[in-house]
Parts: sequence; C-alpha cells; structure tokens
Amino acid sequence: MTRVATLLPGDTNQIFPFHILPHLDRTDKVPVNSSNKKEAEGVFIWSGTNLKEVEEMLINKTLKTTGGNRTQAAKLLGISLRTLRRKLNK
Repeated sequence: MTRVATLLPGDTNQIFPFHILPHLDRTDKVPVNSSNKKEAEGVFIWSGTNLKEVEEMLINKTLKTTGGNRTQAAKLLGISLRTLRRKLNK
C-alpha cells in the first residue's frame, strides 16, 4: 500500500482498484445500472488501513458494482472465482 500511495500522481488521496491491480483493462466494463453507478466510482482508503481491510473493501465494492455476480467480480479483480469464494468465506 505504501508503494501504491507513493506512486500515485500529484496530491491524490484516493486509491482505486486500477492503482493496485494495474493489469486490469480499464476499458473492460461490466454493466452498471443507475442505482449502483455511484458505488462503482471508487473506494476511499484511509491512511493506515491494513491490506486485509483494503482487499475486503475492494471485493465488497466490486460485488455491489456487479450486482452480486461473483463471476464478473472475480474477472474485474483479476482473480479466479475459486479465490474469490475462498476470500469471501474467511
């Protein structure tokens, strides 16, 4: 996390999934309906938040963005569906 924060351009205080997972194609969109569009805009992470909490926030936000579709969420996060299920069961 420190590295991500250090590498952010300018005076940015928000970390988005594409900062942590740069291999994700930002043009690969998952349909977002108007009721959850605002939720898909990003995740605000406070300084000092541990990696486990950040991971949980990203997973939950991605699941909301995909309307609970775990297959789409796993694809957006760049992990397998099995890995996503394992992380959700922890």
